[in-house]
Amino acid sequence: LVLEAIPVIFILAPIVYPILPTLGIDAIHFSIVMTVVLMIGAFTARGLNLFAVSRTGGVPLDGLLRASWPYVAVLTVVAVILALVPQISLWLPNLLFPTP
Repeated sequence: LVLEAIPVIFILAPIVYPILPTLGIDAIHFSIVMTVVLMIGAFTARGLNLFAVSRTGGVPLDGLLRASWPYVAVLTVVAVILALVPQISLWLPNLLFPTP
């Protein structure tokens, strides 16, 4: 089953969001990690973005898939780092909206 990012958010957010405080996960952090992971899914083999870029640019899909793997690998490392170090994703929100 392959869904685009918006339907996944609409389906999973109401289910997962109430559970986050009991697990000790910040909702903003979860949302940022979820967005990065969904972005990775959009650029992998079944992502709609690859088909659109292939068609628009006139580039064969196999060449585009081979060229996109380094970016997917970097995004995967970024997603893992964001998931393991929540301070990275929470730095700006904490700076703009400090808690007393």
